[in-house]
Amino acid sequence: MLNPDRMLDRRLSQAETRGIGWDAGLGGFIAAAITGAYAGAAVVWANYSSPRFRKAFGVSGKLAMVVTPAFFAFLLKSHLVVAYAIADNRKYIAPLSDQR
Repeated sequence: MLNPDRMLDRRLSQAETRGIGWDAGLGGFIAAAITGAYAGAAVVWANYSSPRFRKAFGVSGKLAMVVTPAFFAFLLKSHLVVAYAIADNRKYIAPLSDQR
């Protein structure tokens, strides 16, 4: 990770840091949406096909079964984007003409 060939000799600018944050948020949102869709489909299928499941959980429990995996997928993906950007930030470096 601490390969000097990949590390900058300066700090990232605010625009470059915002780019990392934007990519982390977008990647997290996409991961949360996909995970939420699959989790929601699984809960709807279980609610439709199993009377025992239908009676065992209320609305808040079923909603938690959808929201919790989506939330953690968002956290995981956004953290990984930031970690990869820290390890190799060449993608986010602005061209020299933009820096003043």
